[in-house]
Amino acid sequence: MGRLTAYRVLVAWVLFSATNPVFAQATLWRDLVAGEAPHIVQKKLESMPEVKRVKTKIREGAVKEQDINMNGQGIPVFEGNFSISTEYSGLSLSKVQLASGEGCANAAFAFATKISDQLAEKYPEILNELESEYEFTLKSLDATSTQSVSLSSGYSNGDTVVILTVEFFRSDPPSYVGGSDLARALYQIARSNYESKSKSCNGTGYRTSQVRLTYLSRSDFERTVEDLDAQNEVQRQRAADNL
Repeated sequence: MGRLTAYRVLVAWVLFSATNPVFAQATLWRDLVAGEAPHIVQKKLESMPEVKRVKTKIREGAVKEQDINMNGQGIPVFEGNFSISTEYSGLSLSKVQLASGEGCANAAFAFATKISDQLAEKYPEILNELESEYEFTLKSLDATSTQSVSLSSGYSNGDTVVILTVEFFRSDPPSYVGGSDLARALYQIARSNYESKSKSCNGTGYRTSQVRLTYLSRSDFERTVEDLDAQNEVQRQRAADNL
């Protein structure tokens, strides 16, 4: 797999929902296995000390949501704390995701580097390397209040693929539109909250980041690659016909 193809997949795959994916019996995270039924996954999750309660909602023969409530702050990973979410294809587990809370954008590279180093030991096949600190800085500055920006790296042990995604956000100060006393009071509260947040992270608290770790089977990942390549080929052909 070329670097360009790998990068394209790592950025786009989370937005892509393949139809009828093929699941290998890959262990995704801890003892959660790709293709497992929701009641089995729920039982395993509820046995974890970090998980308080799990509710599974099934409609029309498919899992619509698996609501996972955490004990305390969640799963500690270095200086971060992560929540868990699951994704299903019908009644078969397809992905497990760990998501951090909101962190300082200017600390994202150091945090991601520590995670990346540990992932590379457990999943030694590097599908896409972690970007440089310079690229992290550029991505952070590209984020706006209406458009987040992310970058990804990928790792595999043969059966399982792990996608490390860092997403950057920016908050702008609230706008004052005038009006009633209540409107002014609400603006003052919002402004105070914004200024307080901005003082964190060495004065850059209006720029934040989130780290996500997504686990899926290698066969599901490769199917995504093939389908994205097919879609891109159709787009290239359509462009060629119109030029």
